[in-house]
Amino acid sequence: MLSPDPPEQLTSSPPTSSSSVGSDGEERNERLSGPARPSPCPPVPSSSIGVLIPTMSRLSVADQPPFVDSDAEGDADVSNLIDMPSNHPSCEGCKKWEERFKALQKEHTSMSKRLSATVADLHTMKKVLEETEACAKAEKSLFEEQTASYEERVENLGERIEVMLKDYQAYRRSTEIELGRLEQERLTAQMEMSEIEEHYRTLLGKRRNAAAEKSAPINLPSGREDLELYALQIREELLSTNVSCEHLRNRLDTEMAINKDKLNEERNKRIQAEKMLRQRTIDANERITELTKALEIAQAAAAAKQSLEKAAERAAADLKRHQVRR
Repeated sequence: MLSPDPPEQLTSSPPTSSSSVGSDGEERNERLSGPARPSPCPPVPSSSIGVLIPTMSRLSVADQPPFVDSDAEGDADVSNLIDMPSNHPSCEGCKKWEERFKALQKEHTSMSKRLSATVADLHTMKKVLEETEACAKAEKSLFEEQTASYEERVENLGERIEVMLKDYQAYRRSTEIELGRLEQERLTAQMEMSEIEEHYRTLLGKRRNAAAEKSAPINLPSGREDLELYALQIREELLSTNVSCEHLRNRLDTEMAINKDKLNEERNKRIQAEKMLRQRTIDANERITELTKALEIAQAAAAAKQSLEKAAERAAADLKRHQVRR
């Protein structure tokens, strides 16, 4: 700020070249015309003007000086300096300096107002950028959590799929082994049935032979003793034939019942195995559909994560650009 005594400052300031030229002219006028006129006021030095105008390098975005108050104080000091009564009469040089000083003062006031508006805009932009960055960080953390949960679910589903595939393969191998065993038993039963049929045909042939023997003429012996002996032989043969026939009939019935039970059991097992395999296939298809949907959800989450990362990178780049501009 300027000192409150402008005449003393003006007199204490070092003389310039213009003042020296003016003093030489006055000496010549004294010699020619008589008494000298009072010397004009020297110009205000630039150092005093620099005191009133603060440099732009001292201002920062973080500082918010009350430019309006400082301008009012500077204007008041300047008005006091201008309106202060002076013992020296005003000259043309002083008027020019005064006009220049007022122009600089107006420029300083307008620049201070512009700087205040710029600082306010910068603070508003900084606040908006901080809010945007906070929102982006929150969204990023939320998407990362969701993506992590989706990835965990996909991993669990993949593990479950592997376990189910292993179980299905093991069950399929065991089912194929069981079907092979049942097929082998079926072939064995067919062979036994063939043997039984052959034995039955043999018995039928023997029966036909017996019937033919029965229908053949009987040559009985003529003696009583021979007749009795022949009758005893026939009776023994008949008894043995009846016993063997009953035994074969029982054996045939037993084997037929066993073979029927085996065939029914094999048929039931085959039907149950087919039903179980069909149900397992349906369940596996449904599970594969669910896993496909989960995989699609995971892929969508991964795509959303990539888009979020790109948006975060763009926001970070914009923030860096704003910081560099600031």
